[in-house]
Amino acid sequence: MAGQWMNSLTFNILDFGTIYIAISLGQCVQVSFFVFILILFLRGTLLRKTVFLKGMVWGLLLVTPFLGKLNLLYDNGFVFRCTSWWATLCSDHWWVRYGYVAGMALCAGVLFSGRRKLCRIVKNMEQSNVCGQEIKIHGLAVTPFTTGLFHSWIVIPKILQKELSGNEIETILLHERIHIRLGHLWLYLMWDILQILLWPNFFFVACRQCFQNDLEDICDKAAIQKGGQDALGYGMLLLKCMQLVGSDPVHPERRSTAFGFAQVSGYRNVRQRISRIAAFRPYRGPAAQILCIVGTAVLAGAFLLIIHNSYPRYMEETETIALAAMHQGTSVIILDRKEFEQAVSWDEDYIYINRTEMDRILEDCGIQGEGFWISFGGYRKNPRLGWSGNGTNVDYRGQEENLRVPYSNSEKNFWITLLKQMP
Repeated sequence: MAGQWMNSLTFNILDFGTIYIAISLGQCVQVSFFVFILILFLRGTLLRKTVFLKGMVWGLLLVTPFLGKLNLLYDNGFVFRCTSWWATLCSDHWWVRYGYVAGMALCAGVLFSGRRKLCRIVKNMEQSNVCGQEIKIHGLAVTPFTTGLFHSWIVIPKILQKELSGNEIETILLHERIHIRLGHLWLYLMWDILQILLWPNFFFVACRQCFQNDLEDICDKAAIQKGGQDALGYGMLLLKCMQLVGSDPVHPERRSTAFGFAQVSGYRNVRQRISRIAAFRPYRGPAAQILCIVGTAVLAGAFLLIIHNSYPRYMEETETIALAAMHQGTSVIILDRKEFEQAVSWDEDYIYINRTEMDRILEDCGIQGEGFWISFGGYRKNPRLGWSGNGTNVDYRGQEENLRVPYSNSEKNFWITLLKQMP
């Protein structure tokens, strides 16, 4: 039974899809290391004193899952020699390709189980109307935070509700509403998805705090300006909240799923955030909006540039066929169009063979016997990965000058069609 499964069309389709996913995403992982290095370099140099641009530069990570089919990776000899080792490993060793997919599943389980846990916790919290807004009240001394994608909730610990004034709580709620309005919770979801797809890249774990700090800086800047208060008062409120909820208010169960007003751990991070708040300078709203539009346009341009310089989803394979003896264990012979165009043609249901021309090809290839296997048509998902095509056994015992051999057209298989349309 196991042997039948291993030789089945379903298994072959699954295995081919696994190879393609592992190779493509593995190539993306290699390129994503350079994208992270570029982002960290820009944050530490040209964009060091900015706030909005430093947060927006993380958007470059959105293009990383689309870098696996860049022409550069396959057409440039030096780059190909540096990156092709991964494709070889995935093609030659089943445990490598299935291990990559298993790593994605494990990473997804860890990240999304944390989200589900937090969702259940927040759902069971006490609900209260504070400063005219429905929020959740947490009984423990946790930092205020925001969570939820489609229905976002702001969570305030009971100790802050008791100890802070109405104006102070309103400032905290304003900070959390800005997170929601700017879509930061969706950006965190995108970060998690990218981490799942490209899980071998350790930068997603190492740089998560930097990413969050940059988005917190944006919210701090916007909250100070929209709240109409001075930076000193805002900074003092932040320190007061941190003192009330503890020296390290970051809770592991929501570290990757929520943003918090005072969610900062470590003396260095606290000092840097307070320093950035102290350096606050008013900004012009229209200028910030234009900056966002320009940033979005640049990102869209990067996507178009990548697509223009990448291989398509699939490449029709009509220029080659493969021949092999059915019983002699002969190595597969690949023929290009010039060699077979007079001997072989096909339509949706039949392959047509001219015996005179095919006899010459078989003799040149050293294929003998009463039949042979022929593979033809189909498509190639990756320029360096074998193609998925049609194949059939040809009974060559007759004397017909022109053979018409029926075959099962793989293009009519739903799963093959689905695989063909994968990015």
